[in-house]
Amino acid sequence: MVARKVGKFAGGALKILNSTLSVIPDTVAIAGKITDKAAPIVDKALDRRHEAKSSLIQLPNVIDMPVDSAKTYLESIGLTVHVLPAKPHKRFAKASIDEVVAMSPRSGKFKPGHLIKIYHLTTETLEASQNLVDAIALPTDLKGTEIDEAERILTQQGFTVIRRIIAPRAELGNKQANQVIETYPKQNFLNKSAKPGTIVRLDYLDGHNMACSRKLLAERQAKQNGSILSVVGNSTLDSIGLFEYTKSPIRLIMKSANQLIRKHLMEHINHTTQLIGMKDKNIKLNEIMKYDTHILIRATLDYIPPLCKHCSGNMIKYDFQRTSTIPFLDVQERPTVIKLKKRRFQCKRCKRVAVAETSLVKKNHQISEPVWQKITADHTEKRTNSDIAKKNHVSVSTVQRKLTQFTFKEDFSTLPKVLSWDEFSRNKGKLAFIAQDFETGKIITILENNRQTTIKNYFYKYPRKVREAVNVVTADMSGSYIPLIKQLFPKAQIVLDRFHIIQHLNRAMMTTRIAIMKQFEKGSLPYRAMKNHWRILHKDSRKLSDKAFYSRTFRQTLTPREIVDKTLAFSDELRYYYELYQLLLFHFQEKRATEFFELIEENVSTANPTFKKVFRTFLKYKAYITNALNLPYSNAKLEATNKLIKDIKRQAFGFRNFKNFKTKILIALNITKERTILILSRA
Repeated sequence: MVARKVGKFAGGALKILNSTLSVIPDTVAIAGKITDKAAPIVDKALDRRHEAKSSLIQLPNVIDMPVDSAKTYLESIGLTVHVLPAKPHKRFAKASIDEVVAMSPRSGKFKPGHLIKIYHLTTETLEASQNLVDAIALPTDLKGTEIDEAERILTQQGFTVIRRIIAPRAELGNKQANQVIETYPKQNFLNKSAKPGTIVRLDYLDGHNMACSRKLLAERQAKQNGSILSVVGNSTLDSIGLFEYTKSPIRLIMKSANQLIRKHLMEHINHTTQLIGMKDKNIKLNEIMKYDTHILIRATLDYIPPLCKHCSGNMIKYDFQRTSTIPFLDVQERPTVIKLKKRRFQCKRCKRVAVAETSLVKKNHQISEPVWQKITADHTEKRTNSDIAKKNHVSVSTVQRKLTQFTFKEDFSTLPKVLSWDEFSRNKGKLAFIAQDFETGKIITILENNRQTTIKNYFYKYPRKVREAVNVVTADMSGSYIPLIKQLFPKAQIVLDRFHIIQHLNRAMMTTRIAIMKQFEKGSLPYRAMKNHWRILHKDSRKLSDKAFYSRTFRQTLTPREIVDKTLAFSDELRYYYELYQLLLFHFQEKRATEFFELIEENVSTANPTFKKVFRTFLKYKAYITNALNLPYSNAKLEATNKLIKDIKRQAFGFRNFKNFKTKILIALNITKERTILILSRA
């Protein structure tokens, strides 16, 4: 049987193979015909390509030729020529007038008629190029030199010197008379040389102005409290009453009932390095390059060799360490990088090598201190780690590393008099617990979940005496919180949040309205009136507007009160619950606890199951709802905090790590940021 099956299978396979091989000769014949027909087309394309290449003109080099001869020659071989004057440059100083010094393009093969630009020297260009060769370096080290000696040096170098006596200033009180204070023009990375005969101005102080400057300096030192006023608050200077002055050489504090004005000592910034936050005087800027994408600062760190840290021996300057790339704060809204070369020192005694240190960047670090301070300040705002990293041009892990450095010490010796409890969503399906000081808004704690065990374990860290000092605890109507509050804070009054009480009434009214609405046919007028104008039915009747508008449901212009009357006319049951709902709202908002609960007790037996369930809940928590009506406390401030927490979570697209989420919340909401108000005025 097996042999027979194998034979049948082999026979079928041979048939398939024969049919396949029979097709191959036909395929080969078809491919041959296609090749024969395509051959002339390919030959023509190759001929056209060869002709195009053979028609290209090789561009000759015409530099150093007379401009007329170069133009004639290029036009004779079929090219189009455009003659332009060259710009001055040092390498053109020895060339001749009307000589070609540059061309564009320089070489290659081109089609007939291609445009070639040739640049030649004019008389003006040649003179300017020769002046560039004869340029003299601007002076840099004449400060502190005697005015006569400085003038002699500059005159020998070929400059024209003028003197200027500058006006007295307190900043010049430590200078000497008849010494150079400043030279103009200054040498910088853009302007390092000038032509012979350039006017150089020497600024100096004569004897009289020197004495005046020293007098101004003495007066400034005698008035150490001179400063700039920074106003904190919204009041104007006219509203300041009596002040209490605290004498201090550092600052002067003035207090009033309306505001606090601080008088800080003014700090004069004399150098660009101090302005951008580079306060180390041992760092010297060598070059500043501005690119399209960033700004590059090349600098050197060098100072007098210190004593050896190991053997206290004398050290000598050795060489420079490999250049460090240090990210810095943005300058002109561009990313800025410092290429810093640090001096190395070698001890003569122990031969050990040390590297120069600076306050700009810590030892063995690459990120500058101003950038670390900016990252820290950005963490106090509601911003994501990736956003902070992008703004400061660092990695996200660097920002995360800074976030983990924040630590918050918990004080278990005190609790606020009024405490607010609530929960918020930290992850999908997971709730976190939060407690806040009602008076100050400071977050007391954030726990990973809202289980009773977790809350107990935390608050039991506080001594019983501290927990007994809590007078009021506000919470929502969660059934798990109330027995827990009684256990943890035995002397505290429980206040239920007023918003949740109104929310229960509103939901009961909505469920009742929908049930009555469904008793009518879908397209009928009563159904559409109860469905389309549900907001008006749920609104407090005392807050209804008297302004009429066109109702598509009733097809006429009506006021909200008229719409309510027409809708309630369709159902006596709806009218009953609407009036009951409005009476409960009235008593609750007027804080009439007695009338509120009397109305509930009268209607609890006759109400439908939805309202009956809500009324029984209210009667169960009657004491705590009464506290909510009598005391001025609620969870409103904590709900506002929860809104800010949701903003932080949404901006970061959620947090996988709860510890990072908690740290971010405490940084953004618990750290008090000082506000600076700038007072602007027209010039």
